[in-house]
Amino acid sequence: LMSIRFEGNEKIPTQELRKVIQTPTTGILIPHVVQEKTIQADMKALQAYYQGHGFLQSRLKNTLDFNPEKDRASLVFQIEEGAQTLIDQIEFEGNITFSDAELLTVSGLKTHIPYDIARAREAEFRILSHYSKKGYAYAQVGHTPEFEDEKQKVTLHYLITEDQPAFVGKIFLQGSTFTEDHVILRELLIHPNDPYDEEKIRLSEQRLYRLGFLGEVRLNPTSEEKQYIRDLLLSVKERKAGAVEFGLGYGEIERFRGFT
Repeated sequence: LMSIRFEGNEKIPTQELRKVIQTPTTGILIPHVVQEKTIQADMKALQAYYQGHGFLQSRLKNTLDFNPEKDRASLVFQIEEGAQTLIDQIEFEGNITFSDAELLTVSGLKTHIPYDIARAREAEFRILSHYSKKGYAYAQVGHTPEFEDEKQKVTLHYLITEDQPAFVGKIFLQGSTFTEDHVILRELLIHPNDPYDEEKIRLSEQRLYRLGFLGEVRLNPTSEEKQYIRDLLLSVKERKAGAVEFGLGYGEIERFRGFT
């Protein structure tokens, strides 16, 4: 492959597109054989790049221009960028616990930036995680894009169903034989009467693993049914107890020696 060219890219500079692709060009001393799967992977990467920058209607093609000997070629990416879609407005409906301004900050979105479908969906999970910290384990979030001006503008409408907050009931511990219960329970970041927070539950498991003497740790609700007071079962499996060894010896150089 002698060279790589981009045609039709008016809004995205060529130097930016070159960073996206992996197809190498032939050097002076080291030739590179180009495989079709590598070119196709670059096509997917370029398409994803354009989609992530708001070019929802972009189209890409590629061609190989061979030299007369048919042993070298130039790769040409032909691009139809289309219109770029920008976020015009971000609206929230159904939120009582948190204000629009707070949810907008949590979402990580802003107006007047390119519309990225993946980022708009990620905002749903960010909002859900924010509700989870207050115990809203059954909250639901969805969004609908509404396009205007031939898809040059989009309004993102987020619909939130808060439901009611859930709280932690009792915490039961099983599996600890040699370890005192309080040594394990003091590592928990979530306690009875706290809001039911999935993130704190997972972080509590990590803290318990870091103690070093527990091989398995699971902190889960005792029931999968929808409940607003959720009892938790902390199930642990202790590692085998360690051993202490000691002994004495004598050598001509080090004389008396010992180990523990």
